[in-house]
Amino acid sequence: MTEPTADATWTVRVAHAGVPVHLLDGGFDDDEFALLELMILRAAHDSRLSDEDLYLLMARYWVGRLPTVDWPPQAPTVARHCATALARRCACELDTFTGSPKKDRRRMARNAIVQHLELTPVRLLSVLSAHWPELAHLEVPVDEASSLLAFAEHVLLEPVIAACLLLWSVLGPPPKDAAGGAISDIPTTHSWDAWSPLEIAERPQAAHAELARLGWRADAAPASCDDADEMLASARAAALLTYGGTGRVAASLVRTSGWPGETRLVVNLADEAVGLAVKRLADMDAQTDNEELVDSVQTSIMPPQPTLLEWMRDPSFGTMTDPTAGAAATGAEMLHQAAYGLTLSVAREAVNAVSATLRTPPATA
Repeated sequence: MTEPTADATWTVRVAHAGVPVHLLDGGFDDDEFALLELMILRAAHDSRLSDEDLYLLMARYWVGRLPTVDWPPQAPTVARHCATALARRCACELDTFTGSPKKDRRRMARNAIVQHLELTPVRLLSVLSAHWPELAHLEVPVDEASSLLAFAEHVLLEPVIAACLLLWSVLGPPPKDAAGGAISDIPTTHSWDAWSPLEIAERPQAAHAELARLGWRADAAPASCDDADEMLASARAAALLTYGGTGRVAASLVRTSGWPGETRLVVNLADEAVGLAVKRLADMDAQTDNEELVDSVQTSIMPPQPTLLEWMRDPSFGTMTDPTAGAAATGAEMLHQAAYGLTLSVAREAVNAVSATLRTPPATA
């Protein structure tokens, strides 16, 4: 079986199954919303629609659109398989007030699907990258974290989760001799949560360790992030003056970036940014923040679109957020924000380190 797509008669079949199609476009009141959910549940319970049509219906209802790309393979079968497995463990209880599955049931359905597909953040982000032209324009859910991984989950996984929950909710209770319990959380090597190098936890402590590595004397951790940035810039400037070359400074930037995964991507950026900053030393002012130079370096290290699509496959980049930016409206805006936040943070630290050479003597042995 191939992935279903909505044909010209899909709306007719849905209407014939008793689901008020016009309500799928939204704009309904609470009573109409309750009616729509009831009709969908009845259609599923009475098997008035095939799994393929139900999958499309739940995508249209839950996510607000039909599936944009043909992924995962045989999605209706995946939803049915996971729903059946979950029903053997426990019933899918509905929230009394909204008629929707409770949060713990949604989490169980999500985990079951992820386990069944053997899905990891890398694989999900790879799918997002491969189908980016079809997905970039889609809207970002207002209540979701602004990261590419959260966006990938919304546009790719949510339709399958919705269909699984619907099927699970209309299946009978588990047999009395069922083992019970919940499907376990998926073991992954990377967090599925948002992360940002612009908000490094315990930055003063991290700076203190890095200052020691650079041979910069500091009896205690810096008192604030601003103090940490200033001390790190001076220590890096001393290393640059003492040893020459940009490698030591770039490696130092990476160690304090908070980057949680494979560092190849950010190492290359840091090295390029420090090299560009050194070339612009004559244009720097030791007493200012050199924002124009920071912007210039950032523009120079911002990669072209094909490179960004490769970056997208990196879980660290995929979970990155930019807390200084407003909420992204589309996937394309989210990609831009992630790239902007990363390149800006690297460019600023590189310029700060190089400009500090104008006021920092070489480190003594």
